[in-house]
Amino acid sequence: MRVPLLAVTVLFVAVLMAAPAFAQEAENRETEEVAAPVLRIGNDVYIPRGKMRLGPFRFHPFLSERYGQDDNVFQSHKNTVKSSVLITEAGARFDLAHRKQLLLLGYRILLNSYGDKDARDNTEHEGDLNADLRFGSLFVKLKDSYAHLYGQTPVYFKLKSWREQNRGRAGVGFDLSKLYVEASYENRNYHFEGDYYDRASNKQSIVSGEVGYKFSPKTQLRLKYDSGSVVYDYDIQNDYKYSTISFGVHYRLTGKLLSYLYAGSTSQSVDIENNKAQKKEFSGVTASGSLAYKFSPKTSLNMTLLREIQYNAYVNYMLVNRVQVTARYQWTAKIMASLRLTYENSKPSEKTASVMDSTRIIAGLSAKYDFTRWLSFGVDYEFANRSSDTDHFKYTNNTILVFVTMYF
Repeated sequence: MRVPLLAVTVLFVAVLMAAPAFAQEAENRETEEVAAPVLRIGNDVYIPRGKMRLGPFRFHPFLSERYGQDDNVFQSHKNTVKSSVLITEAGARFDLAHRKQLLLLGYRILLNSYGDKDARDNTEHEGDLNADLRFGSLFVKLKDSYAHLYGQTPVYFKLKSWREQNRGRAGVGFDLSKLYVEASYENRNYHFEGDYYDRASNKQSIVSGEVGYKFSPKTQLRLKYDSGSVVYDYDIQNDYKYSTISFGVHYRLTGKLLSYLYAGSTSQSVDIENNKAQKKEFSGVTASGSLAYKFSPKTSLNMTLLREIQYNAYVNYMLVNRVQVTARYQWTAKIMASLRLTYENSKPSEKTASVMDSTRIIAGLSAKYDFTRWLSFGVDYEFANRSSDTDHFKYTNNTILVFVTMYF
């Protein structure tokens, strides 16, 4: 197993060497910038306070070392592998947040090392770009993310799997005093590795249009239309198209609440060519929503919900329902605790020997102590349970980690 002190020393020296190159800008420039978004490291959020610079960008490097125990590394039903685990997460984000313009560039790497030789050490990568540009009432939104991951797969996959994914979205529109209009295009590529899941590899394209009307400073009604397609990499599964029309409500209460809810109808059209045994098409209710509520300066709650059809390696679609809740409590100025809960359920268009109804519950508890403005210590526990119609698709997993995180 790697020595975590080595990674800490390397990053610390690199930051010290780089610091002189990131010159401080004049104070009047600082006053024109908006607050930096939080950094998400592990299962916690951190407020970056560093003021290092690379040209016009604020530079926020971070490093986290997590060590603990995993009682089911491969999340299998039997013959489970237990192991100690050392996770090094390192990365950086570049922020350009000036008046109404926001540009974020981020990258992170995760080095997962296990004490058990059968647990298979691995390395994961993630990178993303987010831009929100405003020119009067005109706006342009650009998003792109890339990831090569090994870990929590969609709820309807019974085992962990390597996956490579790239998602890009471009949107343009107008945000007037009362009227909101946006048109967007999104492209998604998913590639799974391994004999069992590679047949689920696919490419998706989504064209969307949305209009909204603000009835009050707090409330806006939306109408949205999506047209999408899923094309599989292999001629084994049926490609399909779908369309969704939904009505939405956006509600904002300054400093307290930010929420939205969309509900509508999705219709699927399947090209029954590669797998003639699978003929069912989906037509029904889909929805999505988000809520962020600040009860007090110390307590906050975030919740998301989703009901949609998703791709699968063996059937025409999976109907997935998901609810995620995270509650955070600032115990003191230096101590924060958080509780997270995810409930997921998937139902296939048709049950087969490889695809069953599945439900997964993930619950986690985290606490961290901010030793300084740039150094935190903490502990994180997570429980995951997947239930299904047959024992072969079930698993239970417990992971407990202690961590130290540096962030600037």
